[in-house]
Amino acid sequence: MVHDVLGCRLPQSLSDRIDGGSWPPAQPNNGALSPPIEDAADLQWFGLPGMQRETEAVRQAAGAEGGFADPVDRVIVLACTYDQELVALDFATTPPRVVASDYRDDGGHWVAVAASFDELARTLGI
Repeated sequence: MVHDVLGCRLPQSLSDRIDGGSWPPAQPNNGALSPPIEDAADLQWFGLPGMQRETEAVRQAAGAEGGFADPVDRVIVLACTYDQELVALDFATTPPRVVASDYRDDGGHWVAVAASFDELARTLGI
């Protein structure tokens, strides 16, 4: 089954992991994402309800001061840290690339960390 979050169809391999019970990952190599994630050890990976909840929160906060300068309407949040650093799927590309948040003086920007979800999975060792 292919899962959908807020109108974005998740990659088949992520949907397969969700259905098979291996997503969210139990012990990924989060350190592989540092940088750009400064607190990579604190990353919390989300299942479907968390993806939807965190993505909705990011979209609602996008226009607020300190929110995102880059578009957020085509991203689905996969993980965040306690300091609100994010890892997300960016559906502005095909296949969706994996991005991480990078906060600057003018707001949040997306930085590519993997060309696809499959590449992210290999990087994390899951």
